[in-house]
Amino acid sequence: RGWGQEELLLLVEEGNEPAIKLYRNMGYKNVWADPTAKASMPVDFGGNTAMQTVTVTNVAMKKPIRTKPGLLGMGFFGIF
Repeated sequence: RGWGQEELLLLVEEGNEPAIKLYRNMGYKNVWADPTAKASMPVDFGGNTAMQTVTVTNVAMKKPIRTKPGLLGMGFFGIF
């Protein structure tokens, strides 16, 4: 809120269930999914590692920002 924002938005890969569970427990809600997102993944080519671009599904999650008083009364940007 100190920066004029009312909510936090994050992206997480659909298959990352531990992260999704954590974010849900923190109050985040699913907003939309992008099944055409790209990610870089390491692959082994006979002992050499290279990066390969793969298609993943990113899930957008958001939650409202609440503030609590902080140092010098200027507010504290928090995810509480």
